[in-house]
Amino acid sequence: MMKKLFILLLVAAFVLSFAACGGGTSVAPTPEPELPADDAPSVLEVFLAENSEMIYGMADIMTGGMGAGSRVELAVGTGNELIYNFFFGSGVELDDVDEAFEEIFASMGPLFEMLADEFREELELPNMRVTLRFYDSGGSVLAAESFDSTQ
Repeated sequence: MMKKLFILLLVAAFVLSFAACGGGTSVAPTPEPELPADDAPSVLEVFLAENSEMIYGMADIMTGGMGAGSRVELAVGTGNELIYNFFFGSGVELDDVDEAFEEIFASMGPLFEMLADEFREELELPNMRVTLRFYDSGGSVLAAESFDSTQ
C-alpha cells in the first residue's frame, strides 16, 4: 500500500511540474512544528515526519516548473487534511494565471481524490482531504482547491 501511495505522490509531482510555468527552484523543508508536551501528534503528522525525505523530494519535483525562488510547504490542517502550500518566487510572472489554475484543478482533481483515498486507506483516516494552495511571492492566495476522498 505504501508503494501505491508513493507512486501517486510521484505522479502528482510530475503532473504539477509540467503544468506550472518554467524555471528552476529550490525547496527548503518546513521545520516540524513544536507541539506542547500534552498534545500528541496526529497520525498524519507522524506520517509526514516519518516520510519527510520522500515527501520533500516530491515537493522539489512539484515546484520544478514554478520559477526561480519558488517553494512548497506541507501542513496538516484541522481534521484529516494534508495541505500543499505552493509559493511562487518573486521574479515569476503571474499574469493571466487564473485559467491555468482552473485547468490544473480540473485535470488534477481525480488524481488528488485518489491520493486522498490512498491516505485514508494507508493511515486508516476517515474523510481524508488534500488541499492545494498557490500563493504569490507576497503571500497572497492566488488559487486554492480541496479534494476529498471518494470513499
